[in-house]
Amino acid sequence: MTDWLLDTLVATSLLMALVLVFREPVRRRFGAAVAYALWLIPAARLVMPTLSTTVERTVPAATHGIAPTTPLSVTMHQPYAMALSEPSLFDRIGGWTGIALYAWLFGAAAMLTRGFVVYARQRRAVLVDADRIASLDGIRIVRSHAVCGPMAFGVIDRVIALPADFDERFDAAQRRLALDHELAHHRSGDLIANHFAYV
Repeated sequence: MTDWLLDTLVATSLLMALVLVFREPVRRRFGAAVAYALWLIPAARLVMPTLSTTVERTVPAATHGIAPTTPLSVTMHQPYAMALSEPSLFDRIGGWTGIALYAWLFGAAAMLTRGFVVYARQRRAVLVDADRIASLDGIRIVRSHAVCGPMAFGVIDRVIALPADFDERFDAAQRRLALDHELAHHRSGDLIANHFAYV
């Protein structure tokens, strides 16, 4: 089980690294939908059996030209007791494979925790001095000095944050396009997809 888990996590991590390298060229050439679909490759690898698993089957030997096998004679020996030593801590945690697995899991948990802490800190910084200016389809629209451009965030408490000088920097058509763009992120589930992909 440990070998399968380690093999799966290593292979999936390598595939994720490849997706990170190739997603931008793929997006430019084939579009965002295909670039997002690249993430299905490491996701599929998670549910595949280990690539190093071999299936053995016995093939009966051909009888042509081969003498039939004779049963081996077995000599019975008196059983004897052998003192078994207590396995070391190194062996109990799975040896080098176990250490690598625990290191990977610790690193993944640390990255996940850091990501959510950074997100919570940035969200708090945007909302601490924000003025609520509107609400549309359950999405709060706020004005904040902490952002330089329009941005959408939040999955449960959905927010669109606009810069404090939004009305001065953009004309009416630009403001409408910017708001429609951020609303589209919420309505199409982009933020949910991003959180899921990060996990």
